[in-house]
Amino acid sequence: MNKTCRTCGLEKDVESFGKGSDYYNDCRICQQKKLGKPIGNGEDELYLHRKDGTMIIVYIDPDDYEKCSIHKWCFTSGRYAGYNYSGRMILLHRFIMNIHHLTGHSILIDHKDGNGLNNRKSNLRQCNVSENAINKTKLSVTNTSGYNGIEKYNDRWLAGITCYGKTIRLGIHPTINEAIKARREAELKYFGEFAPIYHEQLILGDKDIL
Repeated sequence: MNKTCRTCGLEKDVESFGKGSDYYNDCRICQQKKLGKPIGNGEDELYLHRKDGTMIIVYIDPDDYEKCSIHKWCFTSGRYAGYNYSGRMILLHRFIMNIHHLTGHSILIDHKDGNGLNNRKSNLRQCNVSENAINKTKLSVTNTSGYNGIEKYNDRWLAGITCYGKTIRLGIHPTINEAIKARREAELKYFGEFAPIYHEQLILGDKDIL
């Protein structure tokens, strides 16, 4: 079922409209613009909007909703949610973990699944700079294999891992699947709970890599 927003004039699904009587006929994006703060579902989601009008959903725990909903959150350039406090950006994940008052990088917050918009406490953990850097899956600009720590070596594949500044060779493998498997086993061994979480079970050919 669709209805038309009285402010922007766009026809949208009724689920896109809020519950408040004052703004019942406004879509959530228009509500957010009028109120000057994010609108959510009242439970575990905050809705942020970009300048182009698109909406971003940020996930939180229901018990954090009330304290989070009073602030005007925005989507930062670093793919996180934050709000401006006297010229200082307060990041949502630090706010939820109650370390937003601390400055510097002595204590960081890591998103276990790598999703900066998933701010449920079960997905957040305190860490230091080294631990935070471990849980990254972004490839370097020089990577040509598509996988961290994997390089083409003639007609075979070389696997390696760097742990706290020390490079460890993981052997030369006949297939990229075997090289990836060796790399991911090493991540679990050396990085422990901070090993990157991969959302694909894949990999190539007819053999899956967990």
